[in-house]
Amino acid sequence: MVEAETSERLVALLVDLENVAGLDLKAIFQTATSEGRVVVRRAYGNADLLGKKRVELQDLAFDSQALFNTTRAGKNSADIFLTIDAMDLLHQDVVHVFVLATADTDFARLARRLRENGKRVVGVGAEHAGAALVQSCDRFESPSALHKRSRPRAGKAKAESKEDDIADTVMTAFDSVVGEDGSVGGSKLLQAIQRLDPGFDYKRMGHGSFTNFLKSLDLDLELDTDPRGLAVRYRDMR
Repeated sequence: MVEAETSERLVALLVDLENVAGLDLKAIFQTATSEGRVVVRRAYGNADLLGKKRVELQDLAFDSQALFNTTRAGKNSADIFLTIDAMDLLHQDVVHVFVLATADTDFARLARRLRENGKRVVGVGAEHAGAALVQSCDRFESPSALHKRSRPRAGKAKAESKEDDIADTVMTAFDSVVGEDGSVGGSKLLQAIQRLDPGFDYKRMGHGSFTNFLKSLDLDLELDTDPRGLAVRYRDMR
C-alpha cells in the first residue's frame, strides 16, 4: 500500500501567452508539476491568442484572462494582470512556488520581489530571455529543456495506444521527481503521476496495488523496497 505524502509544495503557474506562444503548454505545465502540486493555472493573452490556444488551455484546466491593448505600440496588459495576481497570491501566503512562463524582462522585478518574500521562482521562456529575468529566478528553463521534457523517449515510437500514453505519463512523472541516486519512493511517484493526470486511478485499471500497476508496464524501471517502502529506480542504478 502506498502512503500519501504528509506535505507538498503548492505551485502557481502564471503564463504570459504573448511571450511564450510558440512553446508547448503541456511541457510548461510539466515543468510546474515537477515543483509540486499546481493549484493555480492562469494564462493571459488577447482574445485571438486565447482562441488559438483554447483547446490546449481547456485540456490543461487553465483559467484564462482576456486582455486588451493599453498603448499605441500594442503592448498588452499581461504584465499588469499577471503581476496583480502574483502579488495577491503572495499576500495570501498559500503558494510556495511561482512558475512564471514569460520571456519579458519586465517581470524580473516581480521575480525578485517574490523571492525576497521567501518564495521559490521558476522561469520558463525563450532562449533569448534577458539576463535580468534569468538571474532573478531560482531556476529558468528554455525551449531546449522543454523539448527534452516533452519529446518521445529514445527507442520508442510516438504513442499509438492508451497503454503507451500511460507509460509515457509514468516516465515523465518519474523524471520530474527522481532523486540524485536515481530512485524515488513509490508514494512520491504516485503523487507526481496524479499531478499530471488527476484522473489516474490504478485500481480502476484493474490493479490491486500501485506496485502491480508498475509491474504491468514495459518500463526501464525496477522496483525494490527500502525504508521508504516501495522504491522505484532506473534499471542500471544500484
